[in-house]
Amino acid sequence: MIATTFLAMTVALPAWAHHTVILTKANTPGNAPRVVDGGVSFAFYGWMNKPLDTRSFKLTFTAGQRVYFEGIMPDLAPENTIPNALLPQILVTTPGGSVISVPPTLRESFYEEHSHSQLIRFSKFDRIAEASTYQFVIVGARQQRFALATGLAEAPGQLVNGTIGNFYDVIHWYQTPAPYDPAGL
Repeated sequence: MIATTFLAMTVALPAWAHHTVILTKANTPGNAPRVVDGGVSFAFYGWMNKPLDTRSFKLTFTAGQRVYFEGIMPDLAPENTIPNALLPQILVTTPGGSVISVPPTLRESFYEEHSHSQLIRFSKFDRIAEASTYQFVIVGARQQRFALATGLAEAPGQLVNGTIGNFYDVIHWYQTPAPYDPAGL
């Protein structure tokens, strides 16, 4: 039945609204994928397999673009039972070297129509960019799935030091609780 539902969902879906990137424990600040135009819509999905696990990516902006992201997770157990204090914290390092901590202060449930999934928004960030590259580090307090949806422009995007995934990667993320690492590392 799950396979039939999955097949029906994938056949009926419109084009994915963002570029998908699966982060693994290999994606450290020194080995992070980088989006060439941070204004383009990407979503970075991953699993935290133990407390203090980290995942990282970079976005490059021109002056005046918006540095925008939303932290999300499945509205499924165990994630929807985790108190906010134990949800991932996002650290944003600006081109000037300042570190901005974005704590998980939201708890907004919503339905994502493209993937037919129920999600929870746990953080949000929006400000005007300096020109250059921003580093994002997601720090987990416990085992769980997470995603960061970035950028606002639905346009072709370029990723350096990473691979753009597909819809099946998103469904697998949604259906596979932590601990899990797609790189098998």
